[in-house]
Formats: sequence, structure tokens, C-alpha cells
Amino acid sequence: MSTFNKSHNRFASVAGQYYPASIQELQTELKRLFSVAVQKRFENVRAIISPHSGYIFSGTIAASAYSQIDRNKAYKRIFLLTSSRLDTFIGASVFCNGDYVVPNGIAEVDTLYSKQLASEHPTLFRDARTPHFHEHSIEVQIPFLLYQLTQPFKIVPIVLGTHTPEICRQLAKVLQPELTDDNLFIICSDFSSFLPASTAERIDEETEQAIFTNKPDKLLKTLDRHQQQKYPGYKNSLAGWSAVLTLLYMTTGNPEFQYKHIDKCTSGDIPYYGNHERVTGFRALILVEQELSEEEKKRLSGSWINRISRFFRK
Repeated sequence: MSTFNKSHNRFASVAGQYYPASIQELQTELKRLFSVAVQKRFENVRAIISPHSGYIFSGTIAASAYSQIDRNKAYKRIFLLTSSRLDTFIGASVFCNGDYVVPNGIAEVDTLYSKQLASEHPTLFRDARTPHFHEHSIEVQIPFLLYQLTQPFKIVPIVLGTHTPEICRQLAKVLQPELTDDNLFIICSDFSSFLPASTAERIDEETEQAIFTNKPDKLLKTLDRHQQQKYPGYKNSLAGWSAVLTLLYMTTGNPEFQYKHIDKCTSGDIPYYGNHERVTGFRALILVEQELSEEEKKRLSGSWINRISRFFRK
């Protein structure tokens, strides 16, 4: 429970729009979403990529992502990264005072760690509240966490304002040591927006395959190619591209990290919507840490450690 004055908290702003505002209705909806979601398939999950649209559209896909995490694990910290769509600024905004409050509970922010990020890396992380109030992406993840996890947890909410790959790489350098068994990373992102369903499915698959290569440059080239195509109505092919890119910069070159597909749909698949000419794509992906044999570790360790060392020295 927060020890801060309640005015410091980030209260729900899209409850009643993106998800139910009533705790009873919200819990009922979450129970339904998890009952039809893809059940747990993988262990050693270090990160998930989850959509951030209204539950009626993307809730099942998000539940499929959250079903993959260890619900009984006592995480030290849960990092939530999203890309700001309204505010543009260098680096990232980390929430440093107060907690995230939604109808089904309170997600306590690790304020000491958040303040440490801002104080030790002031050119990259800023103590700024406004981007968190303007952005709903993190908020819609919180009910899933509160419903799914049985152990207390603390979150580190981070909104990226940068649109520069180099800044993403620098953010990744700071956060990469936290990508451990003790922590969990949640990347908030829809896929393509405002395209015909057939086009959306194709470019979403291309984006997903680019992520699976675990190569940031491959993802950037894929997104750039999509933008150059000038599809009618095209908005983007990865809403939270800078957050996803930051995660890729944290994992690239390490063969123990692998991305996996869990679930997908578009808004056109939803009976209540049914518009196949202008859809948003949703996908649930996860990052797992594979257990390599001793022989594999010896064979691969030198090569990937050298590559990642050169990468971070750039």
C-alpha cells in the first residue's frame, strides 16, 4: 500500500472506456479473458510484449501473454515500458512519486529505484509525471498483473519519449543488468494500425519475424520498409516500437534469449466490431531464457560475449 499522499498517485484514466470501471465487472471480465487465453506454454519468461488497446479488442491476446508468466513468483521488480504517443522528449520518463491505482487494486511503484534511475542517469531518465498521465498503455496492463500474480510486487513504470534508436540503445545499456530471473519486463505495444485485415496480417508477421531475429537493425529496417510503402490509412506497424527496440538492444547477441509467439488477432476478428477494412493488429510475444548445455555455453559464450561487449562500447 502506498505511503504517499493520494494526490501523488496515478489514478485510472481510461477505466470505463478501455476496461470496466466496476471492480466486480473488471474481475469477471479478467476471469473470462484468462479462461479463453492461450494457457502457459513456456518457463523462464523474462519479458512479454502485450497489446494496450481496449479489452474488448485485445484483452484475450493480453491475457495469453500474461498467462505465460509464473503467477506464484515473487518478482523483485516489474518494469513496464511503453512509447509515448503524445509527448516527445529525449530519453524516458520514470514515475518516481506515488503508485498506479486501478479499480481492482494498487500497483506499488518502486520509488527508490525509480529515483535512483533519474539521479544516476539524468540525461536518459527524467522524473516527469505528465507523460504518465497522458499515456494509457501502462495503466491497462496493471489489472492483468493484479489479477494474475499471487505475490506482492513493485513496478517501475517507464514512458519513452525518444524517437531515436541511439537513445534506445543507451536506455538498454542501463536496464540490461535488470533482465534477470528476479525481474520481469512488460513491453506495451499494439502492432499495425488502420490497415485492411489482409495487409495488417502480412506486415504484422514481418514485424514479428524481425523481432524473432533478435537484431535491432533488422526491426528498424522492417519498420522503415513498411513506412515507405505508403499504405492508404497507414499509421504505424508497431505502436510501441521504441520500447520493443529497447528490449531488443538488451537481448541482441545473447543466444540464451529467444522470442516466442503466443497469440494474435486483429480488431476485425472481434464480432462487436467486424470492420476488416481498417483494423489494428494485436500479438502476444514472450522472451524466454533458454537453458543451454555446458557444451553449448562453451561454444557460444566467447562469440556472443565479444559481440555484446563490442556493441555496448560503440
